[in-house]
Amino acid sequence: MRQDEKVVYAYICHLRDSGAGSTTPSQFVEALRFADALIGFTAAPLNDILSPRVTGAAHACYMTKKFRKPPELLKVAEIAALEDICLHDQEDHRRLIAGHLIFCFAAAARWHDSMYVVSLELSTAGPVTLLEAMTSKHKSSRGKEQQMELLPFTALGHVTHDESWGSSWMDAREASDVRSWITQQLVGK
Repeated sequence: MRQDEKVVYAYICHLRDSGAGSTTPSQFVEALRFADALIGFTAAPLNDILSPRVTGAAHACYMTKKFRKPPELLKVAEIAALEDICLHDQEDHRRLIAGHLIFCFAAAARWHDSMYVVSLELSTAGPVTLLEAMTSKHKSSRGKEQQMELLPFTALGHVTHDESWGSSWMDAREASDVRSWITQQLVGK
């Protein structure tokens, strides 16, 4: 790398002026740091290239990034409509989809995590229905040891109706021969 601080600063200004994403200059700075740590720059020390002017310009661009807004909350009526589909729709595929969505909401499961459920059990005690699932891949499974642990999910089988959407969903899964997601994915390969 033979670029000096002036060239790097001009490039960051070019990124800003050309309408590049607000995080692009910061990512460029991080890429320079990574490359220096990995292979090392010999022509100019990284501290000279990444002057306060360069890092300040990258930071100023980053600060123009839009604030993240949480997604819209689902209304009770929307959950009730999904529950109604899961309970009363004649088509199994619609009951499967609605039940899967309700499961994700009720278990506070990320969609990706729910796609790797390896076991799913339904239990009933009096008026309470409970769905218990175990997923093999999840957000926290980065290390080898964590990849060997199953993450549990629990969801109530009743949300707004007295009838159990969970029981109806399990029936639709049985009728469609969908006992676990992971089995279906492996069969397809």
